[in-house]
Amino acid sequence: MIRAVAHGFCIYGFLLFMQVSALAGTPISDIAFHPSEPTAVWNGDFSVVAHSMDHSSPNRKIHFDPLKTGMFRIRGLTFHPNGKYLALAGGSPGTKGSILILKWPTGEVVANQHLDSDWLTCIAFSHQGAQLAVGPGSSDILVFEFMEADHSLDQKQILQGHAGSVMDLLFNETDQWLVSGGSDRSVKIWNLEQGELHRTYAHHTGIVYSTALRPSQANSAGLPFYIATASTDQTVRIWQPEIGRMVRIVRNHHTELFSVAYHPSGNWIASAGKDGVIRYIDANSDQILKSIEAHDDWIYALSFSPNGKWLASGDWKGNVQFHQVSSDPSQE
Repeated sequence: MIRAVAHGFCIYGFLLFMQVSALAGTPISDIAFHPSEPTAVWNGDFSVVAHSMDHSSPNRKIHFDPLKTGMFRIRGLTFHPNGKYLALAGGSPGTKGSILILKWPTGEVVANQHLDSDWLTCIAFSHQGAQLAVGPGSSDILVFEFMEADHSLDQKQILQGHAGSVMDLLFNETDQWLVSGGSDRSVKIWNLEQGELHRTYAHHTGIVYSTALRPSQANSAGLPFYIATASTDQTVRIWQPEIGRMVRIVRNHHTELFSVAYHPSGNWIASAGKDGVIRYIDANSDQILKSIEAHDDWIYALSFSPNGKWLASGDWKGNVQFHQVSSDPSQE
């Protein structure tokens, strides 16, 4: 069963955080918020856990048969931009990869794609929803066309260039560029219109576990898009990938980092990693605004709700916390 227990405390009537525990021994590797519903989902044990932020319904689990689907472990998940589908990536490490497309909210499996190589470590829908990119435990990124009419996945591109596992992926908001981070310590920028590698950043000295896109409304008109990356080298780095510029390095974490996320306002960033601490970072400088001792284990997943009111964090033990946030993280 799922345990849902409010562990925080209230100050002036405001809940500071709520903790939800999944099955013990199920590390939380990814958390996603629905684009329009007040719902967060994360990976469970042969299942997806769905949590209602407005408590309009109890937590529920969407189960699937791993023998039929090939999904023995979920590593990544992402909602389609229209909110009608949830895509899962994973499989069996070292053996085979699986992509599941679930109809939302029923959880019906409408597509099941198998890859006879290695399991999949990350997944991302394009902003228009027509493309789905997956990163495997091996080095090649696969880009599929997703046809909503018949729920088919048609492989369109194989992007080769990483020398190790692909750890995270994101599309920029025009879907022209794909950004990837890998165990080979590199950040790569792919031109999807040409189907080729545009640029490689080799500045990180540790595994690049996480990438995050700065929302476009935070950029001045005409500026290239920004991303943030988090690495086991204990830094968050900010880039303008299109023009090949590293903007800044955020140091003073003193721990290996596994996740980074932009607040929807684009004004600040959350980072987390091995020490269980969530740090809020000013998006326009290298200043760490606030540090919160959130988990007593490694944090592998961070995700902001679309309305910017909640930050979800997930750890190795299977605990998920929801932190209430505001426009000024220094006051959290």
